[in-house]
Amino acid sequence: MFLLLVLSPVGASAESDDDKCDSDHFGYERMLDTAYDQFSQAICLPSRWFDRFFATSESDEWQNAGTTLRVTQEQTLRDDGYYPHPLRIKTHVELPSLEQRFSLLFANDDDVDNEHFGLQEDRRQRTDTNPEGFRAALRWAVKTSKRVNLDLDVGLRSELHAYSQLRYRWEKNVATRGRLRVTERLAYLDPDGFSLQMLHEYAHTMTMQSQLQFSAGLYRSEVTEKQGIGWAVTPGMSYHHRINHKAALQSSVGARFFTQPHWQAQLYRLSVLYRQNVLRPWLYYEVEPFWEWPIEQDFGTVTGISFRIEALFGYMR
Repeated sequence: MFLLLVLSPVGASAESDDDKCDSDHFGYERMLDTAYDQFSQAICLPSRWFDRFFATSESDEWQNAGTTLRVTQEQTLRDDGYYPHPLRIKTHVELPSLEQRFSLLFANDDDVDNEHFGLQEDRRQRTDTNPEGFRAALRWAVKTSKRVNLDLDVGLRSELHAYSQLRYRWEKNVATRGRLRVTERLAYLDPDGFSLQMLHEYAHTMTMQSQLQFSAGLYRSEVTEKQGIGWAVTPGMSYHHRINHKAALQSSVGARFFTQPHWQAQLYRLSVLYRQNVLRPWLYYEVEPFWEWPIEQDFGTVTGISFRIEALFGYMR
């Protein structure tokens, strides 16, 4: 019981995490099965804590219930230039409906495709977002269960272009220390056309303070078809270490490849992210030095550092 309380994220109830970390043996009354169930939950909770603490899209989109507001300001310095980022705002408003199946989403950018695509890529791409863009949608949670989630977004983005996306997630505990998660998304963006995105992730809990995560992302769209680049593939690996209940480190290595006209690397990336909760439970700052080897620089080294301040209102429950 002590472990469950200690490992619960700041401001989040242990009960809500237990519900999400139920093992396949929940409900058995035998002492051995009960012990297995408690151990499985204890192993699962560190992984959930990292999801929530690093405010990943996984925690935002799948785990939260209720109204939330996320505000992020980021600045990036690179040895090949300075790249300012517009203030990013994202809200999720729960609607009073049957079984809480409907909600409203709003963001002050229209970057739908890249939001959930594995590890963070080239920081310059994040400055391409239209500073006057937006997207707003109605979300319907078609199916919500312990292992499977299916939802549908229908809405508008910049210049009143329509978009919709159907997202599916399947998740399962593997053995006693692993967690496998598969996310697939089929979207239609006017006027770009259809896109398909798949993300496979495996998180292995090493200790109660650390985990190792592997990911592989695949992306293809009508736009990439016209560009003749085939599939965009982003393999990656990250190591998460919990320093204390208010600070954590994430070390990541990743790459991006195109499969046409032949398999070719486009970018290699290494980063170390430090995230700290300060002053209030909803306020965070991040410092992330990174090194990139892009094809545009003939894979020469590009060094940079990003600074972020993030407020997560309504995030902790």
